[in-house]
Amino acid sequence: MGSKVTVAIVGDDLSSFANSLWAAARLAEFVPDRVHIILVRENLAERAASVARLVLSSVDSAAKPEVATVLLSSPGFMDWGRKAAEIVKQEKDSGNIVALDVTAAPKEGAIAASIASWNRKVDRVFHLDERNYTHLDNPLMLLPLPELKLNEYVAESKESGSGATANR
Repeated sequence: MGSKVTVAIVGDDLSSFANSLWAAARLAEFVPDRVHIILVRENLAERAASVARLVLSSVDSAAKPEVATVLLSSPGFMDWGRKAAEIVKQEKDSGNIVALDVTAAPKEGAIAASIASWNRKVDRVFHLDERNYTHLDNPLMLLPLPELKLNEYVAESKESGSGATANR
């Protein structure tokens, strides 16, 4: 079995990105060995990579994920999909288990990346629903786990043709 890999589409919201990695690791037990972060704002690249490392090391102190940021020069609908599909294909061809995280993505990025990655046989797709916003004034970066609802769209639903989701 290969490595676990997360491909995350990130807009402007690093808090949602952090909480989604946190929820996937804690609720779905998906702690990636490698994280690819696709974004359009160059000034967020270094902070997004630091957030990924911090969150994953808080789940598993031995976690030392490789983190790569990919900057899209033009954030058009097709660009999000092409880049996500390219990374998913590369990782799947290497025998890895790949999850796509669209929680912090702009809508067009989430849709394009989901469709393109689905066609490349992505193993898991995560989207976090932060149900209770009363904690948003909390100075902590990560919201309490009971307040998080992680939607996981799994490959089994594709095989069954049901389009079902598993909620954790």
